[in-house]
Amino acid sequence: MNDSYRRIIGARIKSARQNRKFSQEELAEGVCSRQTISLLENGQHLPSTEFLKKISDKLEIPFHEMLGVEIQEFEAKIQLDILKIYVETEDYASASSLIEQLELREDLLEYQRRELMLFHAECLMRTKRVDQAIQMLTDMKLRLELEHEPNDHLAAILYNKLGSAYYLNSDIVKAYSTYQQAYQISHRFPFNVTSADIVFNLGMICSLMRRKEEALTFYEIAQQYYVEISDNRRLADTLFNKALIYRHLNDLFSAEQCLQQALALFASLNMPQMANIVKMELAYSILSAIDPDQAVVDLLKCAETFERYGDTQRAVYTYTRLAKLLIGYKRYDESKKYLLLALSKFTDDESFKLPRFAFLYQIFGDYFLQIQEFDKSIEYLIKSTTLFNKMGLLNDAAESLQLSAKAYEELQEIYRKLASSS
Repeated sequence: MNDSYRRIIGARIKSARQNRKFSQEELAEGVCSRQTISLLENGQHLPSTEFLKKISDKLEIPFHEMLGVEIQEFEAKIQLDILKIYVETEDYASASSLIEQLELREDLLEYQRRELMLFHAECLMRTKRVDQAIQMLTDMKLRLELEHEPNDHLAAILYNKLGSAYYLNSDIVKAYSTYQQAYQISHRFPFNVTSADIVFNLGMICSLMRRKEEALTFYEIAQQYYVEISDNRRLADTLFNKALIYRHLNDLFSAEQCLQQALALFASLNMPQMANIVKMELAYSILSAIDPDQAVVDLLKCAETFERYGDTQRAVYTYTRLAKLLIGYKRYDESKKYLLLALSKFTDDESFKLPRFAFLYQIFGDYFLQIQEFDKSIEYLIKSTTLFNKMGLLNDAAESLQLSAKAYEELQEIYRKLASSS
């Protein structure tokens, strides 16, 4: 970043600070010294991209706006650092634009091109182009395997990302095997943040496969490392996922402890959407056993909040869980209302690939079972079983199959009674 760019960005920060009516001391608080802000605004300080991100957050202006068009003139290393921030903050529009610029550069070193490909794959994964991401990562994996002395750290990152692509494509079996490969490779270098991310992902996938004790072990390894490096975002994610394991193990005390810790961390990080996910789990897993009526109210609030954030998938999942609770309370009319609302929001052609869609069918089947419409119950439960099977979620498939068997038995009993009365 040359002197002219430093002066331009410094002037831009000074203008934003004055518009926010911040003093230099107020902007510096919790970030750096007042002297550093003064040097930055005068174009006399060379800031890192991470530092600039903190300043843009403090000033509440988008990171890409603070950088401006000058980003096109930055050296490749700085552009890649900026790209990393775009991806981490889920600004995929800015990331995609920068990726196009970087792909045209002829001065990228080989390791930088590989880094760029990994970022590109991440953008594809997060913008519903998972098949393209899988193809890109698979090609990269094949090339890496042909090298005489492959980079173990790069290979671990690559397999971990490919596992995440399979997970997003609802191919749970391939996701698990790919994460396992990443885990084995990670033993070849000292434990670091990549290693921790891999064991976290293994915990997540083992949890989906109902391998709870194994999942808990992986989460505890990740948690210990995130505590050591003070990574509160990853720590909060880990605590939340540990809570889900404890809930399935019927250890509600430990589940609530983890959820409350995760909620406090997400609140301190100013991440209201993640905090809302924790609130949803608290209402469903903990409050429902103590105050069912309040749990229903809280779940409805959480679903409505997800909708305001534009998070349709989690809104649907919350409405479905709300319906499941209401079925347990024998409030069938209310349950049907929220099941239909959830179903109406699945408009994406790819919805059938989502575990939450299969879960919705499962709860629909249970609803019809409880109100003794056994034909419809069997229809929905068989659909749910088929979807879960395709995703490799065999325990969930077995649960749907057991419910459908119960519905079938009830239906056969009706036929027997009709036959004996005729």
